[in-house]
Amino acid sequence: MKLWYREPAKKWLEALPVGNGRLGAMVYGGISEERIQITEDTLWSGAPYIPENKNALLCLPEIRELIFAGKYAQAQKMAEENLIGNPRFLHAFQPAGEMRFKMEEQQKTNNYRRELNLEQGLSFVSYANRDSVFRREVFASFPDDIVVARFTAKAPRRISGTFSLVSPHPGISCRILPGEMVQIALQAECQSIPGLCVGEWHGEGMKFEIRLAVIPEGGTLTAGKAAGTVRVKDCDTVTVLLTVATPYVNYRDISADPARRCDEVINAASTWSYQELKTRHLSDYNALYRRVSLHLSALPEHAELPTNKLLKAVRCGEDERYLASLYFQYGRYLLISSSRPGTQPANAQGVWNKRRDPPWGSKMTTNINLQMNYWPAEVCNLFECHEPLFDLLEDLSESGKMVAANYYGCDGFVVHHNTDLWRAAHSVDHAWAGVWPMGGAWLCLHMWEHYRFCRDEKFLRRAYKIMKESARFFLDFICEDNAGYLVTCPSLSPENRFYVRISQEEREELYQSSKSEFYPCPWDKDIPGRTVAAVCASPVMDIQILRELFTAVIEAAETAQDDDVYFIRKVRDAVSRLPKLKISPDNGLLQEWGEDFHPLPEPEHRHMSHLFGLFPGTLATPRKAPELAAAMKKSLEDCLENGSGSTGWSRAWTINLWARLENGKKARENLIFLLNNFTAKNLFDLHPPLAGADDDVFQIDGNLGGTAGIAEMLLQSHENEIFLLPALPKEWDTGLVKGLRARGGFTVDICWKNEMLAEVRIHATLNTICRIRSATPLEVENGGTQSPALGVLEWNTQSGKTYFLKAN
Repeated sequence: MKLWYREPAKKWLEALPVGNGRLGAMVYGGISEERIQITEDTLWSGAPYIPENKNALLCLPEIRELIFAGKYAQAQKMAEENLIGNPRFLHAFQPAGEMRFKMEEQQKTNNYRRELNLEQGLSFVSYANRDSVFRREVFASFPDDIVVARFTAKAPRRISGTFSLVSPHPGISCRILPGEMVQIALQAECQSIPGLCVGEWHGEGMKFEIRLAVIPEGGTLTAGKAAGTVRVKDCDTVTVLLTVATPYVNYRDISADPARRCDEVINAASTWSYQELKTRHLSDYNALYRRVSLHLSALPEHAELPTNKLLKAVRCGEDERYLASLYFQYGRYLLISSSRPGTQPANAQGVWNKRRDPPWGSKMTTNINLQMNYWPAEVCNLFECHEPLFDLLEDLSESGKMVAANYYGCDGFVVHHNTDLWRAAHSVDHAWAGVWPMGGAWLCLHMWEHYRFCRDEKFLRRAYKIMKESARFFLDFICEDNAGYLVTCPSLSPENRFYVRISQEEREELYQSSKSEFYPCPWDKDIPGRTVAAVCASPVMDIQILRELFTAVIEAAETAQDDDVYFIRKVRDAVSRLPKLKISPDNGLLQEWGEDFHPLPEPEHRHMSHLFGLFPGTLATPRKAPELAAAMKKSLEDCLENGSGSTGWSRAWTINLWARLENGKKARENLIFLLNNFTAKNLFDLHPPLAGADDDVFQIDGNLGGTAGIAEMLLQSHENEIFLLPALPKEWDTGLVKGLRARGGFTVDICWKNEMLAEVRIHATLNTICRIRSATPLEVENGGTQSPALGVLEWNTQSGKTYFLKAN
C-alpha cells in the first residue's frame, strides 16, 4: 500500500501529504530543493466574534406567511435581507508556510523514487547522485506532536545546503535562536485575502510562529548568508523538527503564547533520538491503520506501477481492483492524518491547504461535506478519529443556543450550513444556501451512529444531552402548515433551487426594491413569468433528518434514564405529525419539496439531498420500505442522467447510495467514474477549478466518501443485522477484508471466492444477539444458539469471543 512516483512533485496537487491531526505537511520531494509546506489546524483568519442579527426574529412570522401563501420569491427576498447574520461570510483556514532546504552539488541523478507508505504513515525519497545514495524520510508524529524530516546519504559528509522558512503571511520576524540546537523562528500575523466566502475582520488576526530545529550529525552548522537561514556543511545526517503554534485556546480565547508552545514541543521532541521518534510514531499510527486490510485479488503488475501510471491505466479501461484497494486505504490514512482526539475536525481540505484564499474558505460545511468526512470513521475502524467532530458539536451546542434564541425565539441550539474555527452557528453566505437550520441535527446523528456501533452507555449519556437540546430547538421551531403537518419553516433543500411563477411586474418590483446586493441569486435567469427561489417549508431532507433525530432521541432517552416524560411525549407527537414523503404520480420520482417543482433550473445539481433517507439515513431500505427505495432509485437514476455527480464528493455519495440499493454493478461504475474524473496524481479528490484559480481544487470529502462507499459495498449493518457483501460487483469475485466494524459492537473479517462467501470471522465486544444476512448460506462453527429466521442467521454472542462462520 504505497503511492509512489519516479519524479518530484511539480505542483501542490502532486506533493504527498503527512499529518498528525493538528499539523499537516505536503512533501514535494525536490532534488536540488526540498519543500515541505505546512499547516496547523487552528490557523484561521479572524478572531473570536459573536454573530449579530436584530431583524431575524421580527421578520420570521412574515417570512412564514409568505411561504405558506406560495410567495417563495418574496419570502426569499425577505430572508436574504433579514435572516443572514453578521458576519455574512465566515473565516478561512490558512496555510502557515514552508520549510525549504536548498541542497548543494546536486548534479544529474538517477534511480529517483518518491513514495508515501500508507502502512507506516511516512513519506520517502531516494535517488543516486555521483558516488552516493540520498534518502529522506518525513512523518508527522501524533505522540510527539511534530513533523520530523531526516536527510541522509550513504557516503559520509555529503549533506550540505541551506534551510529557510517562508510564509505567505506578513512576517514580523525570522530569526535564529541560539542554543544546543539551532532553530529558525518565523513569526507572522495571519491575514487573509478577500475571496469566495471569506469574512471581514473581527478583531486583530492571530499571530503565530513556525519553528524549525536543525540537528546535524557530523559537519558544521552556521548562519546562512540571508537573514533567518541556516547552512549545514559536509554532514552525514541532518534531522529536522518542524512545528507551528498559534494563540488559540478555544473558540472564545486566543491568549496562548505561540513561542512558548513551540519551545515546549521542540524541547520535548528533541529528548528522543530520530529512531525513537520514528518508533513512537509507528507504534501509534499502526495501532489505527493496521486494524483494517483489503485485498481484491488485483493484478500483481499493478502494484509495480507508479501511481500516476496506475491511474492512467485504469482510465484506459484496465482492472481497477488494486487502485480501489489503495484508494480505500488512502482514505483511511487521510482521516487518521487529519482528525485525532484533541484536534480540530477535518475541514474541507482535511488539514492541508496552500492558499490564503482557499476555495470556500476551506470551512466545515455542515450540509453534507463535513459529515461525509466522517462517514468511514466507524465502519473503517477509526472511531477515535470521530472524536473531534463530537467536540465541535459540543461547542456548537453552546454557540448555537444564542442563535436559536435571537434568530428564532427557540430553546435548544441550531446550526446552519457552515461553521468555522470560531464555531459560527448562524445563517451565512446567501439565503439560497444559508437559511437551512438542520446542520446541528445531522451532526447529532453522528453521535447516535457512534453509539450504535460501540453501545457505550457512558458516551450515550454525553451524546443524549446534545441530541436532546437539538430536539428541543425543533420542537419550538416547527410550526403547523395549511394541511396541519408540523414543518420546518423557513428552510431549503441544500443549495438547490426551483422555479416560481411570477409576473414580470412583480419580478421587476422585487429586484428594484431589494436592499441586498445578493438578491436575486446569481443563477436566476430572466425567464418571462418565472424566477428562481430556494426558501420553502419542510423540504424532504428536513423531514428525513428530523424523523431520524426524533426517533433516536426516543430510543436513547430510556438508556440515558431521562425521566422528562412531557418532553418525550412531545417528541413522539411531533414524529407522528411530520409530513409524509411524496412520490410524484407523473414520473415515480421522490419529490424533493412538498410541491412537485419539476422541471428544475439546475437538474444536474450536485446535491441529492432528498435521498438522505437512503444514505446516510436508514428510512428507505429495499426490505423495510421497498416502494420508497424504488422511488429513490429512480430519483438517483434521474439525477445522474441529468448530470449530477459533477464533483468528487457528489460522485462519492452515489457509490454509497448504490451500495444501499444493493447494486454492486452501479456502485463499481461510480467508483471508477470517481477515480477517472475526480482524482489527482497524488489521489487527492478534485473539484473543477474555480474562476481565477491556477489549479484544480482539492476537497477531502470525495476521498473519505469514496472510502466509505467501498466499505458499504462489502458490509452493511444499519438494519440491526450484519449484511455480508451486499453490493459486491462480479469483477471483485475473490477477495478478503479484515477489521471492518458493524453496529452492535462487532468486528468482521470476510473472505470470498468466486463471488461466494468462503469464511467469515465475527468478533463480539458485547453480550448480545448477532444477526447475519448473506447470499451464501452460513453456519456458526463454534458456539451460540442458532436460529435462521427470514433468511438471517442469528445467535447469542459473548463479549470477547470470536465466532467462525463457514459456507454451508
